[in-house]
Amino acid sequence: MSITTIPPILFLFGAHRWGRQAVIEKAYRFGFEPHICLYPQEELTSDLARQGEQPSVVHRLNGSLDDYVSELLNKLPSTSQWYAVGLDDYTVYPAAILAAHSFLPTMEPEAAITVLRKDLLRKKWNALCTDDKTLHPVEYCLIRYRDYTFQDIVHIENQALLQSEGQFVVKPNALDASIAINVASCNAQLAVAISRTKEELTKLALDVDSLGISIFPEILVEAMIPRSASLHPGAEFSAEFISTPAETDVHHQLIGITQKYIDRETHVEVAHHHPSESFPPSLLANLEASIKRLLHDLKINCSISHWEFIVTTEDKLALVEGQLRPAGDQIMELIRLATGVDPYVRLFDAMFSCNNHEHSRQIPLTRSNIVAAVHFPKPSSNIFGPMQLDLGALTKDASDHSVTVSRDFFSANLWSSDSNWSQRYVAVLTVGDSYQSAYDQCLTLVSQLRLIGFNDEGAELVAGMQLKAV
Repeated sequence: MSITTIPPILFLFGAHRWGRQAVIEKAYRFGFEPHICLYPQEELTSDLARQGEQPSVVHRLNGSLDDYVSELLNKLPSTSQWYAVGLDDYTVYPAAILAAHSFLPTMEPEAAITVLRKDLLRKKWNALCTDDKTLHPVEYCLIRYRDYTFQDIVHIENQALLQSEGQFVVKPNALDASIAINVASCNAQLAVAISRTKEELTKLALDVDSLGISIFPEILVEAMIPRSASLHPGAEFSAEFISTPAETDVHHQLIGITQKYIDRETHVEVAHHHPSESFPPSLLANLEASIKRLLHDLKINCSISHWEFIVTTEDKLALVEGQLRPAGDQIMELIRLATGVDPYVRLFDAMFSCNNHEHSRQIPLTRSNIVAAVHFPKPSSNIFGPMQLDLGALTKDASDHSVTVSRDFFSANLWSSDSNWSQRYVAVLTVGDSYQSAYDQCLTLVSQLRLIGFNDEGAELVAGMQLKAV
């Protein structure tokens, strides 16, 4: 990395769950001047307010997108070297628009919309399946409504699926995480599942709109993907890729496959292990080829991306969804722990290489005999706030484990004993020389955690914590 007098600026958009502060700190240490782009109503917390000895440079996503980008560009000194990265699904698009004016465009802005809207990505995936019989196409029906009340239908695509027999998954068409997903085990239950998703989205739309996130008034109904029963429970995985510019082309490199564990009742992700021990080696080349083709078609130039898969009962690959941003849920940290290589440092190195007229190096990520795991424990019984977490004799951070507490924990009114995406307040990371040792260590750590709060009658309650069976 060449030394420059003025550090280049890195605009970091969005609220990357479990990882934004870590990304900011990595960028600062690498030599960037991080500029934090917050949502309109997002709180500037103390951990974001300073970088080293300096106050953070903060911008808010106010007004129209065009005006916002113009305002940022006008603030930049003419000599500035700068880049832009989106850290969550809703900010990849504005980051891509800003990056189009920078030293290193990250992607075509339309690519961000294609991947955010699941029906558009599903079309691309299903087209790939016609050429590769190891890939599993997923039938879908898109229902578009007039507005957030989800009452008046203005468009239906592939309506025949709604009259077919089988099992179905109903989900928002452009919303990340395991939010408002409902399952119909037969056609007779489909109308109820759609109603539940509409009801959840109606309640959610106003809340997220105040943050500057717009929910498309669209629902996607998909034929349920048949999951292999011969792999780990759920047979779900994620593949992380990094795209970096080269002299004449772009390198799209697979940097790891993570084993995901899903609560089958709530569809919430409750654990991740890296590297995966159950992913079929026979599908590896097909996974790489299919995602590299998508990344090429989407014109991705410099980005980390995250792709979720299910291996089917016929040992085929079915794409669940993709994101043109780093994985959440501490998966980037799992890769660093398990391989010794930090994907963010790889990305930042590619940016500096481009800035200094060098060519990005294709550095292989070597696998060491280490497995890293993250589990999201839940209380043994419902507990009401305000709450405290008692670590007992544990330290929060050690060479073989860490316990991370979300800042939302401290203001939570309730932590349910059922798996809930919005209530994954604690993450326990462990490393071991095998899958089993990493898991066993996590079990040991969680058994020592205690929650102090109140029961539903207001009496003080001390609750243990437990892992969802995986």
